[in-house]
Amino acid sequence: MTSKHVVDRPQPDPDAALRTEALYMLNRYSHEIAELRARRLAVQDLQFDSMLQRMATPDEAEHGQALLDGGPELQVAAVRAGIGLCYPNRSSRQEWYSRYYDLLPVGELVQRLLRRKLQYSEADVVWIAQRLAQVNEDWQLLSMAPISLRSVLRSIERWSRDHALSAEATDALATLHDNLRRGHLDSEAVRAVELLDTLLGHAAEEAWDARDDFGGALQQWLDAQPAASRSDWTEALARIGALPGARPTKTWLADIAALTEALGRDVFVANAIDWLALLHGPGRNSEYKRPDGYDYPSSYIADRNADLLKGLAWACSTISDERLPVALGDAALACYKKIPNIGARSTKAGNACVHALAASASMPAVAQLQRLAQRVKLASQRKQIDQALATAADELGLDAGDLDEISVQSHGLVDGRVTRTFGDFTAELTVTGSDSVDLHWRKPDGGVQKSVPAAVKREHASEVKALNRERKELREALAVQRMRLERLMLFERAWPLATWRERYLDHPLVSQFARRLIWAFETDDSTSLGCWLDGELVGPDDEPLGPLVPETQVRLWHPIESDAAGVLGWRDWLDRQQRTQPFKQAHREIYVLTDAERETATYSNRFAAHVLRQHQLNALCQERGWSYQLQGAWDSFNVPALELSEVGLRAEYWVEGIDAEDDSGLSHAYIYLYVSTDQVRFADAQSGASVSLDEVPPRVFSEVMRDVDLFVGVASVGADPHWLDGGPGRLEGYQGYWWDVSFGDLTARAEVRRDTLARLLPRMAKLTDRWTLDGRFLRVRGDLRSYKIHLGSGNILMEPNDEYLCIVPGRSASNTPRSDGLFLPFEGDQTLAVILSKALMLAEDTKINDPTIVRQIGRAA
Repeated sequence: MTSKHVVDRPQPDPDAALRTEALYMLNRYSHEIAELRARRLAVQDLQFDSMLQRMATPDEAEHGQALLDGGPELQVAAVRAGIGLCYPNRSSRQEWYSRYYDLLPVGELVQRLLRRKLQYSEADVVWIAQRLAQVNEDWQLLSMAPISLRSVLRSIERWSRDHALSAEATDALATLHDNLRRGHLDSEAVRAVELLDTLLGHAAEEAWDARDDFGGALQQWLDAQPAASRSDWTEALARIGALPGARPTKTWLADIAALTEALGRDVFVANAIDWLALLHGPGRNSEYKRPDGYDYPSSYIADRNADLLKGLAWACSTISDERLPVALGDAALACYKKIPNIGARSTKAGNACVHALAASASMPAVAQLQRLAQRVKLASQRKQIDQALATAADELGLDAGDLDEISVQSHGLVDGRVTRTFGDFTAELTVTGSDSVDLHWRKPDGGVQKSVPAAVKREHASEVKALNRERKELREALAVQRMRLERLMLFERAWPLATWRERYLDHPLVSQFARRLIWAFETDDSTSLGCWLDGELVGPDDEPLGPLVPETQVRLWHPIESDAAGVLGWRDWLDRQQRTQPFKQAHREIYVLTDAERETATYSNRFAAHVLRQHQLNALCQERGWSYQLQGAWDSFNVPALELSEVGLRAEYWVEGIDAEDDSGLSHAYIYLYVSTDQVRFADAQSGASVSLDEVPPRVFSEVMRDVDLFVGVASVGADPHWLDGGPGRLEGYQGYWWDVSFGDLTARAEVRRDTLARLLPRMAKLTDRWTLDGRFLRVRGDLRSYKIHLGSGNILMEPNDEYLCIVPGRSASNTPRSDGLFLPFEGDQTLAVILSKALMLAEDTKINDPTIVRQIGRAA
């Protein structure tokens, strides 16, 4: 008898043919995308910044569209085939490296499919999990793969909500989890581990990480709570930190609304403010190890805490309480604060605070966004704030200009003062300048003292702390509004008379500036200029303007609109009334087209061929609203640019890094210390096409060129008294340039400074017989020598042999340049203050005690 043996044969895979078809379609799709992109890149005059926008997408390729429109089985097969291509095994890695760029569009298509609810089989999930685990033997490949690991795991997690994972799939995912934890994790891998923890049912970690400063302070706060409520707050924080994605879903918002209702709205708000305030604690000055394996300072916000802060910010956005926007604004600043050699403490948490403020769509929230727009300097963070302001404007149905104006808070000011009572004592906050607020205390008998009374300190400690914060907020608000009003010099924005009075002339805070500025009042048949004086609007002859009809339109006056006599008339009026303007208006520099600029037509070389200190240029760009990023040895193309959306233009000032052969022109981080300057250009904001200079509105042209003049005047090496002395970073071969700028022809800014000095110096008793204005110089006669102070750079030559005298102004508050109480008609010209300070000191050169200066003058110490 012949025995029969039963042989187990592998069962045929019914989906193999479908996966082969999907693989073929993916390869054809990749080829189609390559052809489309090659054709588009061949188009002449293709701008680099629009190149990516013209790249092909999956929808534009025949086979890509076929896969997107295919049935559920084909889409799953395409995902498996795509993962097989984009996550190589050992045998295919060499081919994978050679095809990497061809696989990028495959990854883009597969990620589109992964966002859908795919109908995997158990075998599909096992195969995907095993493939990922296999690739992760070389974990760095995961960070390079064209398909995001998180996208794959999210897709499996969605499937697992309705299906149980098999033992095989669980083992493969556990292997992937362990391999990831052993590597240096980037942010992508950290999120992948969290997803794997969810899939594998690992016990959830605390909603916060107690190792950084914020988490440690939060843990101390919880430990101090009564035992009965501690668990409630622990659970609340866990729910807040469980925000999925960058923005809240309706389900999450409903959950948080129920949470705050259960906890008590007022209690939740008070605690939320306390939690956000923990970001401003003193810190522990320690380190902790992040998932990437590196040690970070404890001031750096850990990933879990960033998620918690993100959820907390969005939770605050759902509650209307005037205290929360201030807390969110402070938290955003704390999160954006830079840690040396690392970056922001947490960009994620800072951005969440910003966008939560926008979602609040309230005037206090907008005020905080405007405050952030002035304080935050990094371009990427500013972009988030600008987007948030635009979102808030849309939510409120306003344009950006109206939003800026109606959101300005009064801060409790009445006639420039805020009064607060503390028992028998009264505190007065008084606005004394464009960014200064004095605090005085009045005794019960009305007497004034500057220090906090002992009784107030003892009995009202928390209220005094709140008062000091109020003073700080008022100073910041003044600085924001001063910059906003000066920005109005760029454009011809007009208001109906009643609106202007409400938002400017009579506004408790803005009036501190508006009443010191000159305004144009226009009707159909006339225009008159006026400034506020003793309760009425007057012209330069001190005569009242008379009744203004309701139809009058009001604009901020720019001197480019008037002739020389009209401008001088207002300068005389400011001198006569001893009126200090918050920024240069009547004394503002004016820049008009030159014959050379009409000849070049589309660019100006007026400020070309200068050498600027790049870090100072970057700081000035941020201050004046220009976008710019520091250039380094790896990045030699970046242009300072100012967006002029109101007129559909963009201004550009071309600069290029200067690279010395011995690396003396580079910082330790390989950032260029110096840049050389080239053309100023204007371009269409939409197309990027060059615009002829004579098509640029004169007011806009003048203000842009004024900014560029400021960049050169402040950032040029010619303005650095120490630069000629050498030392690290000084470029060889530029000594001639330094002399030309330090003592050469005056710019428009310096010419205005000379005219101002001509008015000021006759009033200075100490200089009456010791000064002379001579062309580019202020000549000062001391007892030991005579001196020439250049009106552009503020640098000094000593007579009779024009020997250079190096005097560097101090930077601390105690070293503010002295002007001996002399009236100045405008604020903001630091060089003018430095020149006056130097003149006063050199006129009494026998009293100078600084040994460095004494040695240079030649008098024995």
